[in-house]
Amino acid sequence: MLKETYLKDRHWFLPLSLIYFELALAFLTDLNNHNYALLLLFSFSLGLFLAFLLNIITSPKIKKAITAILLFIIAFYFILEFYLFRAFGYFYPPETVLHMSSGVLGSFSGSVLKTFLSGIYALPIFLLPPFFFLYFPVTAKKSFPAFLRSCALLLVLSTVTEISAISYVYSVPSLKDAYRDSYEFSNASKRFGLLCSTKLNFIYSRSLPDGKPEDFQSVLPSPQASYNSFDVDFDALIEQESDGDIENLHRYYSSVLPSEQNGYTGIFKGKNLIFICAEAFSPYCISPEKTPTLYKLSQSGFVFENYYNPSFGESTSGGEYALLLSQVPKRGSGEVGLSMSLAGEGNMSYSLPSLFALNGYSCKGYHNNSYTYYSRNVTHPKMNMSWYGVGGSVKKDGHSALDLGGLLSAGWPRSDTELIEHTFGHYAVSDEPFFTYYLTVSGHNNYSFSENTQSRNNAAVYEDSPSSEKIKAYLSCQYELEKALSLLLKKLESSGNLDDTVIVLSNDHYPYGLSSTWAGNNGRDYLSELSGGTSADAFEKERGCLIIYNSALKEPIRISKPVSAFDVTPTVLNLFGISYDSRFFVGCDALASDKGLVFLSDGSIMTDGFRYYAGNGKVVNIKSVSETEIAEIKQAVKNKIRFSFLARRNDYFKVLKPFI
Repeated sequence: MLKETYLKDRHWFLPLSLIYFELALAFLTDLNNHNYALLLLFSFSLGLFLAFLLNIITSPKIKKAITAILLFIIAFYFILEFYLFRAFGYFYPPETVLHMSSGVLGSFSGSVLKTFLSGIYALPIFLLPPFFFLYFPVTAKKSFPAFLRSCALLLVLSTVTEISAISYVYSVPSLKDAYRDSYEFSNASKRFGLLCSTKLNFIYSRSLPDGKPEDFQSVLPSPQASYNSFDVDFDALIEQESDGDIENLHRYYSSVLPSEQNGYTGIFKGKNLIFICAEAFSPYCISPEKTPTLYKLSQSGFVFENYYNPSFGESTSGGEYALLLSQVPKRGSGEVGLSMSLAGEGNMSYSLPSLFALNGYSCKGYHNNSYTYYSRNVTHPKMNMSWYGVGGSVKKDGHSALDLGGLLSAGWPRSDTELIEHTFGHYAVSDEPFFTYYLTVSGHNNYSFSENTQSRNNAAVYEDSPSSEKIKAYLSCQYELEKALSLLLKKLESSGNLDDTVIVLSNDHYPYGLSSTWAGNNGRDYLSELSGGTSADAFEKERGCLIIYNSALKEPIRISKPVSAFDVTPTVLNLFGISYDSRFFVGCDALASDKGLVFLSDGSIMTDGFRYYAGNGKVVNIKSVSETEIAEIKQAVKNKIRFSFLARRNDYFKVLKPFI
């Protein structure tokens, strides 16, 4: 009788539909990186629990209507995340999707339409369960004993399945870490399923893991060395602090050993700085024949042989956050907005531009796209930059107005060369040292000769290349950066500023428009073609390019240890001899004597001694490294991520302003 009632009421349909949704998403996106056992367990458990809640409704007609509505909502949620993954290579929590939607639709409407059309085949796949459910007849109203039995069965099965799934997770350290301490929405969606990750996002938005005071002990630096640090009396700050988060932050930062000054400290003191964040640039774009200027810059001065700019799912804004603030672009669950825009709600004085401005530099930033995109018209001026772009500008005192919209040629994306041409005279005109920030756009996706203006403009450069059309289009649009830098060097030389100017260049993120998941690539991995087959490795996918060049440096200085985007700000500050406290940055001076550290959004770690892959818990030893040392570095990375977030959430640098 119980079995007949259970099947007749079709309680099984909802849990099986959730399994279907999760499997469909996995097969249509990132097939190899999902944990299918957990995906099945968590989705089945949630489906049973939802069936239990729906079973409480006594009216068969109302129950069917609500179930159908719920299935359609879930289907559209999966469709949305499918398209987001095709566009960006990440799954995004609902609050971030809502925040990003207006900007993306406004600035990239053509790409949005193309992405939708290229993935339209997924619509019937995800919509099959709700439409199929509509064909089911309304069931008869069941007796009260049958109602109680079915409720009990659904609740017990859901509980047992959930306990089994969580027990499995907690039995594997890497899974436990991804589920709890190092939770990140996109990675959790792959490990445990989209719905489980959404559930965790909701739970953690109401209970955020914080550091415990007893976790940290103050570290006293050696009195024989000079350190990049300020005299901060943490003991006094802790004594007078009543806010638990702020107290924990004080305790944590007091436990971090500051970096030593070194033989490179202050070698660029008083020089100008031109800092370039290059859209989707890759070291594989550089060759002595095709890009002689980029080759010269990358092989002279400081040569970083193992540089990475890890993606944390916030696209260019996240890359800027890492480069200019040396903080991890990771939001708390439930937070609405990107990390940079959230930081813009507080104090941003402890950023690279701000510290240069405090040392007498004239700071200006330029972008050959909308000056308001990602709320940069708010965040970048708060970093003490006058900010100029297409559509307008936000000026600090004493700077002239400039709207690049009327100066740059139309098309998408706009020209980096024209950006240099129309802005150089705007900042290189006074005796005071200048800090100039360029956020370029010529290397932006889509990579096709029909859709990318700069690819068409430079098509002749790579027309004889044996590469695919996609790679040729990518290299052609990136060639615009070669032209822009060639023009920049000429202008610096003719104005007498070349020897007195340092050029720093980093990519913002890897070219995700070449990944196998990008709309229109039909599963083909163009990243592997570009890199010669190395992009399958989690770290090599994130390999970037860092240039620090000054014409006065006659011999290259090679750095072989792993270096990340978080290290750029402290490295530059040390080179320019600008006072800063290294403890408050996530990264370290790349020229200091430490072993180097790179970590990815999923918790994977690289040093000069080992690689740890969080996806499967595998450790690859390069040198002899003990398990204790590996465990300590894992914990250090967790602390960097956690306290970077807590510092931003609690506007910590406002508290520290009297000291820094």
